[in-house]
Amino acid sequence: MKRAGAANAIGCLVLALVLAGCAYFGRQWMAPEVSLVNIRLQEIKALEATFSVDLRVLNPNDTALELSGLDCDIEVNGQHLARGVAPVAARVEPYGTVIVPLELYASMLDVAGALIDAMHRAARSDTAEPMDYRVAGRIGLKGGRFWTPSLNFENRGKIDLHALDRS
Repeated sequence: MKRAGAANAIGCLVLALVLAGCAYFGRQWMAPEVSLVNIRLQEIKALEATFSVDLRVLNPNDTALELSGLDCDIEVNGQHLARGVAPVAARVEPYGTVIVPLELYASMLDVAGALIDAMHRAARSDTAEPMDYRVAGRIGLKGGRFWTPSLNFENRGKIDLHALDRS
């Protein structure tokens, strides 16, 4: 009889642990807001350009986000410009922000397409108008051994060509 009681107690303990784990995995995270803070041309090669960008990650959740990686894609005026992935070790406090630097890589064909589009826009206007951008991707969060959550993001804005960092 004592063995049956011990087995029931262990079974209840295991069930409680499983349910607590499911509650953690079922947590509804709000997607972070990711915006482009700065973009710099780092290097141009024959077939590729490298950009250094700073992204602001805003956490709208009531718990901290422990970032483990970032996958990012940038479009300018509706045309793909660059993409990058990187491991990221950063903590975004609840309702806080953090700046994340990232290198993005672009095919020279994508860069040329964006430049041609910008020249066409400039030819139709006397002043350099801000360019529309879209930044989208996925943020990896630190998770358990068997499960790593990720959150998708997408944001749109404008790039003022006069305000770009030329360093």
